[in-house]
Formats: sequence, structure tokens, C-alpha cells
Amino acid sequence: MGACGSPTRAQQAATGRQLAEAVRQAQQGGVRVTLEESLALNGGSLAAGQEYRLQASGSGLARGDQARFSYAIDQGSQRATYQMMFDASRLYVEHAPSSGWKSVPLESMTSLFPALRLTLIRQSLLLASSISSPQLIHLNSGFARSYAIQPGPDQVQQLQSIAVDPSIEAAFLKQAQTQIDVDLSLPGDRLLQIQVHLAATDPVSGQHQEILSTASFSPARVGDLSPPGGDVATSPGEILA
Repeated sequence: MGACGSPTRAQQAATGRQLAEAVRQAQQGGVRVTLEESLALNGGSLAAGQEYRLQASGSGLARGDQARFSYAIDQGSQRATYQMMFDASRLYVEHAPSSGWKSVPLESMTSLFPALRLTLIRQSLLLASSISSPQLIHLNSGFARSYAIQPGPDQVQQLQSIAVDPSIEAAFLKQAQTQIDVDLSLPGDRLLQIQVHLAATDPVSGQHQEILSTASFSPARVGDLSPPGGDVATSPGEILA
């Protein structure tokens, strides 16, 4: 059941601030996180008719601009497990306890877990192109208010994690599908869940990606999440190798 009528721009802006505050409070207080993600790729360098699919899941803790969590990627019968951490600028990955930590710029790996990029999500809420009226949903054995958000152009590009030349930016934004769903507790307006839906075609490589990233949150006492020392900088293509 949703609210009647379409919200005005002023109402949408007020809702954006309300949602962003819920995210900020979760960041400030610290949360336990569970992740569920799916990724599908086709086109580009893949053979015609071929599709690359994977499922991923994770759990851990987040506070402020930092998070530390386990992350497992399932592709067919194969599973790869990692320990991951990130701060405001870098992602750190350890494939096995003895392998050591590698790192890359965080912005180069947004497509891995966009629903956990809480600072970017908060910016997307404050600068949203549109925000729906709330829908009443059943979630976690209770009720929640769910909002559908269409991010602004800059946040679309950051969430899609596809570099686009300014000369073709308008065409890219026209075909890119990006939606954020934010669920708040009822009562209480506490952040419960974020879903990020992404679909876009890279205008240079021709590769099409579809991503669904879901992060669920619960309050937690969170200790030190400082990045590890001794990490080795690498490329996005090698970070999961």
C-alpha cells in the first residue's frame, strides 16, 4: 500500500534528506551487514550468445566510510572466498590468509557491492532525480517503508562503474537503468535494507552488465576497521586473482 498521488519536488527533497539521515545514522553508529549479489555479463569480448554469471554473498561490519567483511563468489560449481576491507578511497582484498593484502582504488570496483557504498548511496539520496512515495512492505518479520530512488547523472556513472567520455555521456545515461530501493523500519525509520539495481551497456566495449546488490543492516558494536598494513597496489583485473 503506498501514499496517494505523486510527491512534489519539495516532498521528494525532504524524503531524500530523511533517507540520507537514516544512512548517516547507520554509518555513525555501526552496523552488521549481510550481502547478496548477482552479476550477469554478455556482449563485448564474450562470444555471441555467451553469458557470464556469478552469485556472491558476504557478511561483516561497517562504520563510517569503512567496512570489513567476508565475501564469497560462486560461479557454477566453483567458489572463491575473500576477506575484504575498504575505506573512503581504497579496497583491500586478501584471497587466502597467507596470500597478503592487495589494494585498488575503491571507485574502480563499485560494481562488486554498490549497496554497501553507504557514502555514495547517501549522496545519491540527497541528489536524486526522483524519489517515489513510500510503499508498505513486509520485511524481517515486521513492516517497513520502501522507497524507490532514481539517482542523478553523476551518481549513475559512479554506481555503474563504467568510464564514459563526455561526448557520449548523454547517450549512455539514456540507456543506463539505475534504481536504489531503501527500506526503513516501521516504526523507527531505522535503515534495514538497500537494494541497487543496475543495467547498462559499456559504449566502448559493447559489454552489457546487469547487477542486483542487496545489503541488509542491523545495529552492532563495531571496533577498529583500519586498513591493513603492507598491502600491494594492483590493477582491478588482478585484485580477485
